[in-house]
Amino acid sequence: MEKEFNTLIVSSYKNFFTLTKPYLSGFGTDNIFTAPSIAEAQKLLMTKNISAIIINTPLSDGLGLDFATECADKKFYAVLLFAKKELFGQITEKASPHGILTLPEGTDSATLSEAFSVLMSTARKLLNLDKTKEKELSRAEALKLLSRAKLILISSFGMSEEQAHKYIEHRAMEMRKTKNEIALSIINSYG
Repeated sequence: MEKEFNTLIVSSYKNFFTLTKPYLSGFGTDNIFTAPSIAEAQKLLMTKNISAIIINTPLSDGLGLDFATECADKKFYAVLLFAKKELFGQITEKASPHGILTLPEGTDSATLSEAFSVLMSTARKLLNLDKTKEKELSRAEALKLLSRAKLILISSFGMSEEQAHKYIEHRAMEMRKTKNEIALSIINSYG
């Protein structure tokens, strides 16, 4: 199943949503979600698959820097943070080590377009990386499952590792099931 490419805009200023959305057209964003606070943004992150996050600081319930760094560090989110000019240097210094793009409020249109382009291409790359990670985790889980089933066959039936492996393969072919399904059946029956 293909993951959606969704964007979250977090700002306490309603007009920021209106100003930002036109820059996101043309990037193939499936959905654009908005949140007026960190708390609302966190709720959305728990229920929606988000790829890119745009934060306009400060927010009604905090500066937003800790939220931005948490998002950038915790999961595969591309994050763009807008800061007031007087805080821009300080915020950039703290945000950039986490891979967060930062811009001062009042940035010109050409720079905004380029920044959104970088944000979206980064988000797409991270989304693909996330998919690769999921596949690797699935493979790792499958190997764990097979290893556990083999261990049961070895300890319960005195088979060698090679015999246990061949047994699982043979049963999978015979029953027209995957090796993982056979391994799970062995674990459920004997383990």
